[in-house]
Amino acid sequence: AGVSMANGTLLFQMCFNVIGTTGQNSQILFSNTPTVIEVMDGNEEPVCFDFNAGQITIDMNDAEPLVVNPPPTVLCTQVITIDYTGDWSVVFPPDTTANCSFGTLNAGEPIVSNDGCSLLATTYEDIVFNLPNGGYVIERTWTVINWCDNSIEMHTQIINVNDDAAPTFVDNCNLPVVCLNGNTFACPGGLTIPTPEVMDCSSDVDLAATSDFGNGFGPFTNVNPGQYLVTFTATDPFGNQTTCVSNIDVVDCIAPVAICDENLTVALGTDSNGDGSATIFIETLDDGSYDNCTTDLTYSFAANVVLTTLEFTCSDLGNSVVQLFVSDENGNQNACAVEVEVVDLLDICPADPCDGASLPILSCNNDIQVSLDANGEAVITFDMVLEGISQACIDAADLSFSPNSDIDILNYDCSNLGSSVATVYLTLDNGTQNACWGIINVSDQLGACGDPTDCDNDVFPPTAVCNDGVVVHLMHINDPNNTTFEPSLTVFAVDFNDGSSDNCAGDLSYSFSPDVTDESIYFNCDNIGEEPIQLWVTDANGNQSVCQTFVVVQMNQSQCSGDPDCFGNTTAPVAICDSEVNLSLTLSGEATIFATTIDEGSYDDCSLQVGLSFSATGDEPSVTFDCDDLGDNFVTLYVSDENGNQSQCWTTVVVQDNLNICNNDCLNDTTAPEAFCISALVIQMPSTGTLMLNASLFDVGSSDNCTDDLNLQISTIDGNGNLISGPATGLPFNENNIGANNIVLTVTDAAGNT
Repeated sequence: AGVSMANGTLLFQMCFNVIGTTGQNSQILFSNTPTVIEVMDGNEEPVCFDFNAGQITIDMNDAEPLVVNPPPTVLCTQVITIDYTGDWSVVFPPDTTANCSFGTLNAGEPIVSNDGCSLLATTYEDIVFNLPNGGYVIERTWTVINWCDNSIEMHTQIINVNDDAAPTFVDNCNLPVVCLNGNTFACPGGLTIPTPEVMDCSSDVDLAATSDFGNGFGPFTNVNPGQYLVTFTATDPFGNQTTCVSNIDVVDCIAPVAICDENLTVALGTDSNGDGSATIFIETLDDGSYDNCTTDLTYSFAANVVLTTLEFTCSDLGNSVVQLFVSDENGNQNACAVEVEVVDLLDICPADPCDGASLPILSCNNDIQVSLDANGEAVITFDMVLEGISQACIDAADLSFSPNSDIDILNYDCSNLGSSVATVYLTLDNGTQNACWGIINVSDQLGACGDPTDCDNDVFPPTAVCNDGVVVHLMHINDPNNTTFEPSLTVFAVDFNDGSSDNCAGDLSYSFSPDVTDESIYFNCDNIGEEPIQLWVTDANGNQSVCQTFVVVQMNQSQCSGDPDCFGNTTAPVAICDSEVNLSLTLSGEATIFATTIDEGSYDDCSLQVGLSFSATGDEPSVTFDCDDLGDNFVTLYVSDENGNQSQCWTTVVVQDNLNICNNDCLNDTTAPEAFCISALVIQMPSTGTLMLNASLFDVGSSDNCTDDLNLQISTIDGNGNLISGPATGLPFNENNIGANNIVLTVTDAAGNT
């Protein structure tokens, strides 16, 4: 039917499929003669056309030809413009008088009518004017925007607010606990009273406080912990007033000073089961802890104050760190650390199954013979692989066939025929780890894996046979320009073969690992000595076996160019010195250094050994220094070969007086040493009722100005204050000494000073 416009015109949009080819015209005939606005194709692009007598002719040869497939479509576009003609109005709230409230003041809102538009926005801004006699005036400017026609209506509303309400204290002016300040060294301290929260119509509220300390909020000085009464008064600008009374808890928040013994030795005794045991009480660790406010302190081994004793057993032997926690009456807490050494003076604890080794050395069997059963299976366990280590030590550790997981057995089948490597890993509780590997030789004596003569389906590995080891010699190489290269040598896996064979014809390959390309090893000076070697033998079908041997890397003389016997060689050896050597004088005030000490590997191209001396004549193998030589001394090392050829290098010898021997005061020393004792020693009295303690147990670093050679002796003080000295072997104790005993450690230096 079309769209009727305001002027009576009808707008139509019609769609046609026009089919044509190049060189033809297509016509569209109308029964009436309309006004054609535009013609567009299916891509909404304009199309050139002729319009005459109700007929539209489209040229198919247009510069921009129509797309034939799909056929173009002729469209008529209708443009419709809609104007907003709504009539709207706003009724703004009238001026009003209201009472003060602590929320949003409700003085009415604009009412919009006959708007016909849903896109409206309403907002306002306030300007507040305080009145001198109480209350205030709000000048509220309203703005209403009609986004349909972008029209704006504004209005100013006057709101008179009467403020006759007093301020209100939040939470009845209850205050949090307040810490004293500035009272680190004494209990009384400074106090500033916290400000309570107040609500009022006005933000300008005057707040006053009255307490036992006086008027105001402080800061007040010399205040002791306790509970105090505070009266707060809040007054707003219009004279409205409220009073609130609250208790304030003033507390000491300074933690005690924790002072521990630096170290403590605990000797195990026997418990009711005869096992090694010792119990220490927390007070044993304290060495004068104190608090700024109280002497009533609580001591514990943890933040939980109930842990006041600590038990040690044989599993605790050695050194560990224990904490002393000190708490005051207000729950303030501090801590210090004590190094505790647990000892077994009475030999109560069982012997170390690993003979004192922090990481036991493992040894594996390298010729383990295993035959598969009738099902072609076999199991390998630790005791089949390990040798040379006690079962007790093994039980005390964690063994596995894998470095990162617990694997207790290895399962073998036909795919494992021949020789292979099994590695055993030993892991201690502290995470340290050691390992060894053994050779597993798997055979099929029951024929479970097939016919060894069936080489088309060969699963049988070759027989790996190693020689008894290879000795290789590193050699120095010198070029005509006297450039010295690092001695080195490359050996090949086949050099370690001694008749390996296979059940099927074909070449065997040799490698140092399951990787068949690993055919050689490079040796240099870092490899001097004996190293184990694995020889892997691989047949044409990829079956492998392994055997073990060793290589010995030695340093040997090389041959001279043109003279195999080096007779008459005139090439000087290569002299290599340490650049700097530190030498400390002994108690005699002297120290001797030898030529071998500063030599760093001097060598000759013909001589196995070279002569080292501090003189060209070769008869000075050492040099002695004394107090006159303190500091840097430059010495020459002479290196000679068998043919009399000689070269030199130079070293700085730094002579030091670490014992202070060169101090003239030490020649007639009258200065007593400094004695340092252990803070405390806790020891269980054995069932025998007697105990002998050595003086070294109580020494923790006594020192002297001249010597480290100190004599130690311990004594005890009896009930009459008399000093009772013990023999050099130690001080005896019996059941009469159970409890606290005062010990005196006497330290004497080499000059007799005590």
